[in-house]
Order: sequence, then structure tokens, then C-alpha cells
Amino acid sequence: MNITKKVRKITLGILGTAILASGLWACNNDEVSGDSQLNNARSNISVASKSVKIAPDEVGYLHNQCILLTEKYFEENNINVKNLTIKEYLGNMLIVAKENYPQHFADVKESDLQSFFADYTNYGDYTIEHHFENKLKAYISPSTTNNSFIKFAEEKFSFDYSYSDLVMNFQRFEEENANEFTSEEIYRNEVFKSVLHNSNTLWSTKTKPKDPTIDMLFTDTLTAAITAGLGPLGVLAGGAASAITYYRITQ
Repeated sequence: MNITKKVRKITLGILGTAILASGLWACNNDEVSGDSQLNNARSNISVASKSVKIAPDEVGYLHNQCILLTEKYFEENNINVKNLTIKEYLGNMLIVAKENYPQHFADVKESDLQSFFADYTNYGDYTIEHHFENKLKAYISPSTTNNSFIKFAEEKFSFDYSYSDLVMNFQRFEEENANEFTSEEIYRNEVFKSVLHNSNTLWSTKTKPKDPTIDMLFTDTLTAAITAGLGPLGVLAGGAASAITYYRITQ
């Protein structure tokens, strides 16, 4: 009888431990899944393409230069950019970037840049909302502050923000999460602000009225910020996303 009771207690103990472990796994499953998704997304990018980390201020500057120099390249070679596919545009942008800033872009592989936009053939196919949901989110690691960042981005999709609205709302996002950011997230935030400022300067000279279409500002800013950890590749991804949006809008 005593042996039976002991066996029963041991069995119940094992069962209880198994249930507890199962519960803990379930609670953490979303986070593990998010980490796996992030690792899978980043592992698809070659080491060479993301080997150089660029100062946030320079990211914004290079973002503008890559767009402007690519446009100049098309003009000098009598290429009608609006007749190009997205794949052709990206290939030319990378050539221009490598020629003008080899110290940053020499090792970026075209296949890595193309992979960001593989779901889109023509400018009219592309929207930042679709890109964010189906590609860019995979590069955001799961955390409380990053959940807030995702919420900030998704709120923009629902409201017609101006440039000043974006600046103000992002500042509020930083203040609300000030004590929680990791060093990687702080770098991401600085890239966001740098690209937003530079993008506004760039597109203010190319669109009428002077307040540029917010889609272009938010498209490149969000893309460049999310891919900031990928170095030079992120600069090109943000610039390309902005230019693609511009050609979609002006077609």
C-alpha cells in the first residue's frame, strides 16, 4: 500500500512538472517564434552586405545622395526611369552607389538588395503597408519597446500625418520608452530621425506643394530604420523604397 502511494505521488509530481513546463512554453512561444523569424530573416542576408555600420547622420546623407546620383545617372544615359522594373532600378542604384561610395557599398550584393523587393515587379505594385506587413516586420526583434514601435508605425498607416506630426509622434514614442531601449534600438531611432530629416529636405525640392507627400517620407524612414542593423544595405533599401514610392505616385 505504501509503495502504491509513493508511485502515485511520483507520477503526479512528474505530471505536474510536465503541465507547468508546457504552460511556460506556451507563454514564451510567441517570443521564441519572433526570435526565430528575426534570425531567419537576417540569416538570409550575406555577411558582406551588412558588414559596415554607418553613423546615423551619415545614413541620412547617403540616403539622399544615392537617390540623387541614381537620378543623375539615368539622365546622363538617357534612361527613362519610369519604364524600368523595380529590379532594373535597384540594379542601377547599386552600380551608382558602388561607384561613388565604394568604402560603404563595395561589398553589398545585388541579390540581397533585390530580396527586399522580390514581391514587386513594377512601381505601381509597391506600398509601404504591404512591405511592412509581409517583409519588414520580420526584421524587428520581439520586445516591449519594439511592440510600441510597431504600434507607432501602424498608427501612421491609419492617419494622414504631416512631417511635423511624424516628428512630434516619434519624439513622444522615444519619451514614453526612454528607459527601455537597447543600444540597437537607440541606433535605430537615431537613423529614423536622420533619414526623416534628410528625406524631407530631398523631397521638398522635388514635389509641389513644398510639403512632400508623406508616403515618401515615411516609406524610406521606416524602411531605413528597421534595416539599420544591416548597415549599407539598409541605406539602399530605404532610399530605393522612397524612390519607388515617388515613381509610383508620379506615374
